[in-house]
Amino acid sequence: MQTPPHVLIAQNGSAARNYEAVLEYLEIPYTTSLSPASGKAFDMLILPGGGDISPDLYNCANHGSRNIELQKDLAQLSLLDDFIYQKKPVLGICKGFQLIQIYFGGTLVQDLKPGDSHYHPQKDILHKTRNQKGRIFEKLYGPTCTVNSCHHQAVFRPAPGLEILQTAPDLVIEAMGHPLLPVLGVQWHPERLCLGFERPDAVNGLALLEHFLLCRFSNNAANIR
Repeated sequence: MQTPPHVLIAQNGSAARNYEAVLEYLEIPYTTSLSPASGKAFDMLILPGGGDISPDLYNCANHGSRNIELQKDLAQLSLLDDFIYQKKPVLGICKGFQLIQIYFGGTLVQDLKPGDSHYHPQKDILHKTRNQKGRIFEKLYGPTCTVNSCHHQAVFRPAPGLEILQTAPDLVIEAMGHPLLPVLGVQWHPERLCLGFERPDAVNGLALLEHFLLCRFSNNAANIR
């Protein structure tokens, strides 16, 4: 029997609780920290959601970014760099997805407006997505599916080396992966669409989280994408 992975959740405080609940349900050991002694002690990284990312990190002026925590951004990017250097699996969710975009040299749309199909200050919004044929989201959820959104920023266009795996009807990018590294990012929140948060009108996020975690014994990017 294979030993379960030790997952690092790059977060602090109660903000990580939904991610922790999923790992506890799957009986996978985890540590929640922004400053572990060494990334080498962990098998995979989850970059969770959060506030806006400092536009200084992608060489842009501030055009609506807010709730910035620069030191947290830097800590998460440092951990991402460590895991990518070791070629260990990385899953970015919402802000974590955007950090992957920035790490590979991309930029963001800084100010999605309240009331559109992605951003609402008080709750998740549901919308359809189209999944790339033959890739992981089509395999899990079919050619189209409904996901949740609550993000103030979005990927502008794919950073060099990243491939689009899922898009919204307005062409906002909902998921990307790397063709050579076990790196996957989603703009939506699978941890808020599973366990006690399942919805009959949206996908079950547990399928995606289980798939990512079950790929833990292979660093082949194709298994994640």
